[in-house]
Amino acid sequence: MLPPFFFKDLSEQGLYAWYARVIEGVADPRLRILLYHIPQVTGVPFSVDLVARLAAAYPGVIAGVKDSAGDWAHTAELLRRVPQLAILAGNEPHLPRLRRAGGAGTICGVANVHPALVRALLSPDVNAEDEARIATFLDITSRHTFLCAFKCIVAERTGDPGWLAVRPPLAPVADRGRRALLAALDAAGLS
Repeated sequence: MLPPFFFKDLSEQGLYAWYARVIEGVADPRLRILLYHIPQVTGVPFSVDLVARLAAAYPGVIAGVKDSAGDWAHTAELLRRVPQLAILAGNEPHLPRLRRAGGAGTICGVANVHPALVRALLSPDVNAEDEARIATFLDITSRHTFLCAFKCIVAERTGDPGWLAVRPPLAPVADRGRRALLAALDAAGLS
């Protein structure tokens, strides 16, 4: 569950009150919430204090955090302060450290197009080469909007150009950019 992101610079108390209102409004013991921390997109970060406060006030309802901010110090502090929650990495390069530190795993986009890269990072035998491969993959794909780049990869693999379609406000990767993306992945042994 993303934070309310229309307004920026929200107070911790305001965010807490918003989540409390949602949880208490749903009022269903089956409710489980995975907080989605992706401030580079929402502009609204979750402090570790806020997560800890929500977890204490709503045990069992606040089930975990998908931490996609890419800030290992924040992730490590979540693991330390709220060990009862499932802490998941959305930033693939953090997976080996997350797993060693007791994190739950990942929900990540790369697994949709290159599951072998993610599987290697989850292996107890993960090595520097595995970590370099994911870094290279992310470097190449980040030259485009990730969803558009991933759709290019799937279109190439399936031979179905229908995968290139995106909805506004996104725009498809131009032919030249798509060819460059695929050539870079191929040159890196990641096609």
